[in-house]
Amino acid sequence: MCFLFYFIFLTHISQKGQHALWKYIGGGNSHAPLRYDIDRILDSGCGLGEWTMEMAKEFPNATVYGIDINPELFPSVHQAVPSNCLFSPSNLLTRLSFPDQYFDFVYQRFLYLGLTVEDWPVALKELRRVMKPGGWIELFEPCMRVHRAGTRTREVMRWCSRLLQEERGLDFDFAGEKMKRLCESPEIGFHNVKLERLSIPVGAWGGRVGQAMAENMVLIFQTLQSALVPAEMTPSLDGSSMKAFDLMVQSWIRECEENKSYIDYYILVGQKPFEKEA
Repeated sequence: MCFLFYFIFLTHISQKGQHALWKYIGGGNSHAPLRYDIDRILDSGCGLGEWTMEMAKEFPNATVYGIDINPELFPSVHQAVPSNCLFSPSNLLTRLSFPDQYFDFVYQRFLYLGLTVEDWPVALKELRRVMKPGGWIELFEPCMRVHRAGTRTREVMRWCSRLLQEERGLDFDFAGEKMKRLCESPEIGFHNVKLERLSIPVGAWGGRVGQAMAENMVLIFQTLQSALVPAEMTPSLDGSSMKAFDLMVQSWIRECEENKSYIDYYILVGQKPFEKEA
């Protein structure tokens, strides 16, 4: 697991109150066909727990568990946490403390900076283990490819690819068909898998959502730069200049505006088969 990038994403992006944006973009908190009387829900990689707490209110008869590797992000004692909402520190890549066949619904959003190519099957198998037969899983992840890319955008993406894919084992293209194929594979074995693509604009050309996306992308790069610059700057930026890095990001956003660029996000919903179907 790429802890550095996962922590940076959670602490600098999640804390900017982005849950409402993603809820709006996704059209609600969940897409799975959930019964109102379900018993237990798991939020894997819950971060600040905003989704977790909202689901606890939407399903007052269920117990909603939020797990994350960084407990410092959990709601403080001063926040109004619903009584049916529980948080615990957990590492998804080790055996979770929950028994087999425990949850009716498992939700996971934005672990693309936390899980490597090798981590994804491990994580999904563990989530499958704790799901009840007939239970549902929902994944919400971006495909980190910018469409309608210009020269500067391609330069930025080459740099990101070298840094995050080649050197740290992340997969920019996992969300989408790769994610669907893995979930449907015999190794994982989910049934009734459905994949929805959401093309999200980057820049003010896409209205308030596009502007928010551009701001998010700038935040991601700015919060990464202290860890990445100067050692891993692209040669074309003259090596060690923080100012050059900022100028690169700003010019990239302007180019996204001019080209009306966008990024695809994917929502996957799947079901653990009943025992007679497995």
